[in-house]
Amino acid sequence: MQEFLKFVNLNGKKVANKNLGQNFLKNEDIINKIIESSGINKDTQTIEIGPGLGSLTFQILQKTSNFLGIEKDSELVQYLKQRFDIGTFLHADAMNFDFASIINNNTIIISNLPYNIGTKLTVKLGIEVLSSIKSMTIMLQKDVVMKILGKPQNENYHQLGVFFQSFCTIEYICDVPSSAFAPAPNVFSAVVKITPKNHDINLSEFWNFLQKTFCFKRKMMGSIFQNLDKDSTIRNKRPEDISVTEFIEIFDKLHNTF
Repeated sequence: MQEFLKFVNLNGKKVANKNLGQNFLKNEDIINKIIESSGINKDTQTIEIGPGLGSLTFQILQKTSNFLGIEKDSELVQYLKQRFDIGTFLHADAMNFDFASIINNNTIIISNLPYNIGTKLTVKLGIEVLSSIKSMTIMLQKDVVMKILGKPQNENYHQLGVFFQSFCTIEYICDVPSSAFAPAPNVFSAVVKITPKNHDINLSEFWNFLQKTFCFKRKMMGSIFQNLDKDSTIRNKRPEDISVTEFIEIFDKLHNTF
């Protein structure tokens, strides 16, 4: 593994494509934390988004051959196919990929997500497939992870946090310094594991509702949604003061009216 990561360190700086947001993970301790926390085993279907030069892939394939890597860079796809003799690698854009057609309730998604699409792709996965899989363990910019974990009346409280906390258990795994990558990015990263819980929320509509609400986070809820019950105490609260449970209750009452 150490020799392989030396290769990643040397070649990552050479082949990284800034337009694709490529920063290749080279830190063995971080890789081990991601793999162990993800719960991958020989029985899970494991999907890795953006395997890049294969540093996570190398360790995943020690645990399972039921593996699919989705990589947008065609040259890296060819490299990965030559480097690994098990698993499947597809040349595809994860933002347009039909994950729902291939996943099952024993699927684990794992990824060092490209910074340029990290938030959008996380939301896409949340809406489209997260409820139907076992879990996803992903690396994002640290400020995005803090939003996912944000609590009311905190500067990190955000629609991302309300959305994922409404139907998931979220576990903060570790910080990731810039030095863990080749080339080193200008931002800090963090790893988070997101595991779905049973729910009956229309996630696409709920996300739209939260986006509308947090666009006016300094306004009172009664100003944002004038059809709230006149005697509701929620009317005089701002979005940043409302709990996840309260957001779900408001959505249940209003989702047919906005």
